[in-house]
Amino acid sequence: MKNILQKIVALSLFIFCVVGAYAIPPKPGAIVINKNGVSFTAFLHGDEFFHWATLNSEDGEVITCNEKDQWVYAELNSNGEILPTNNLVGLATKSFSGQRMNNSTLAIATERANKIRPNHTKTGFLTKNPDVPTKAFATEGTFKGCVILVEFPDLRYKYTQADMNSLVNEGTKSAAAYFTDSSMDKLKFSFDVYGPVMVSQSYSFYGGGNPDRNPNQMIAEACDLANKNEGVDFTKYDQDKDGKIDMVFVYFAGHNEAEGGGSNHIWPHKWNVWNTGGYPKTYDGKTLDVYACSSELSGASGARKTGIGTFCHEFSHVLGLMDVYDTDYQTNGQASGMGAYSLMCSGGYNGGGACPPNHMAFEKVMFGWLKKSDLTIDKTIDPAFFEIKTIAHNEAVVIKTKVKNFDYYLEYRKKEGWDKYIPAAGVLAYFIDQSSRTPPGSNMDAKTLWAWNKPVSIRGAECAKVLYANNQEYSPNGWLYPRTNNKNITPTSSPNSKSRYDSNDSFTIRNIKLNGETATMQYGVNDYDPNFPLVNIKVPAGGFTASTTLELLDKNKQSTSAKWFVNGVETTTLTSGKNVEIKAVITMRDNTTSTVYKITDVK
Repeated sequence: MKNILQKIVALSLFIFCVVGAYAIPPKPGAIVINKNGVSFTAFLHGDEFFHWATLNSEDGEVITCNEKDQWVYAELNSNGEILPTNNLVGLATKSFSGQRMNNSTLAIATERANKIRPNHTKTGFLTKNPDVPTKAFATEGTFKGCVILVEFPDLRYKYTQADMNSLVNEGTKSAAAYFTDSSMDKLKFSFDVYGPVMVSQSYSFYGGGNPDRNPNQMIAEACDLANKNEGVDFTKYDQDKDGKIDMVFVYFAGHNEAEGGGSNHIWPHKWNVWNTGGYPKTYDGKTLDVYACSSELSGASGARKTGIGTFCHEFSHVLGLMDVYDTDYQTNGQASGMGAYSLMCSGGYNGGGACPPNHMAFEKVMFGWLKKSDLTIDKTIDPAFFEIKTIAHNEAVVIKTKVKNFDYYLEYRKKEGWDKYIPAAGVLAYFIDQSSRTPPGSNMDAKTLWAWNKPVSIRGAECAKVLYANNQEYSPNGWLYPRTNNKNITPTSSPNSKSRYDSNDSFTIRNIKLNGETATMQYGVNDYDPNFPLVNIKVPAGGFTASTTLELLDKNKQSTSAKWFVNGVETTTLTSGKNVEIKAVITMRDNTTSTVYKITDVK
């Protein structure tokens, strides 16, 4: 990154990892389900704590699966539960009306989910918070993870251990490559793959219910079997030497619920085994703690092997990241979150789940992988010119506000590499609020919303929010800068840069431009014209004509060119030896001349 302070500032972001489930969002858009000889279109909603499917449209009739794993119309009871009826989906004739989701059911389900969602806090392996003790896990070196393949008596594995090892470890599109690339080779990742091992119960025993009933028991059984039958030495997976296994990832046979596999299947998630009765469990002197899981197969049906998107999402939870999608079941409107630009939103499904997008700048800052520019909103700072490479190079502009842990980020996203399938290319601008302040419209402060894994669930109080360049939340192709009529972010632009806590706390970014491998922009602190004193400029002997090329430098040593005026009138000749007050039309690097600056101290 050019012309940006290279100092790495101490991270002051409060990062929380709730000891509860964190999960990938439901697959967005229409899902085609082919099951038991029936084909239909469904839409998925919710998260791991409460979820439902609707038939044919976003607000269609609610459907679920019965004990035979058949899709049926659902009954919504007074307890906010979704129960199967005897009416199969796909009947040639239909003499009844199915139920649609309603506010009463959502309210009851939300209250129940919030009780399930424990509010204990725990840092991830890589996220840092200088205010509390953290695990001494290295951000450089090698991380080794344990992956166990699990099958069920009524659902066997279709792919081999070698197939799954290739998925997570081999080649430039593996999960290991994704995380190694994200750190720019600072931290290399590898995963030991074991199994398949067969657990004792049917898949519906572990995955049935809303939320899933017994997924932690599947994990414990899998570790028992891997330790006993596969000879797994779990001491290799306590790299921070705290007595706990750093993580276990389970790929279970079949499909998953988040992609339309049905309500008897498991919803991919990250959780902790020891917070359920009957545990902790210990292997080789190491306690089973954090785990994550996902499915062997992709989509709602068929036999296509899963991509790495869900693995990368759930493993990022293990490392300490939060979800940035709406998890409140549409009770106050459905927020877009960070969309397909973020792995921790819907980006895990990019490229059919095979090409998750790069980690965002704020996430790389948490991991210590991105150099953070020490920009502070302060009217004494001179305007500056910035040039950043794409986020894949771990560069971004970070603008601090007056509120601790409330920062703005600008990162360059290009449709290449891991970002090949993002909606559009350009500069993504957003703010991250992890402060102790309470956002407007919320009854919890920002850091608590993150602790509950609900940073984007309250409309108007989002703690991770994109500045939509097109001012259209549901049109992500236009979110990024620049646009034909929107190249600036200022206190008076739309969207604007005013802090929600103090309208006088703002900044100005002008002339955002994409230049192939880099993006450029001019940073300022006010919407009024800043002063650009020119250095040692004198009228040359013999006079100066406007057609003569003269290089001028401002305080930041940026080249400018000027047309000369005397008493407000453009002139072609300046008299030798005279000191005059002039106005200069500054030509920026993108050749725009729309901003006029008054130069007052020419000597």
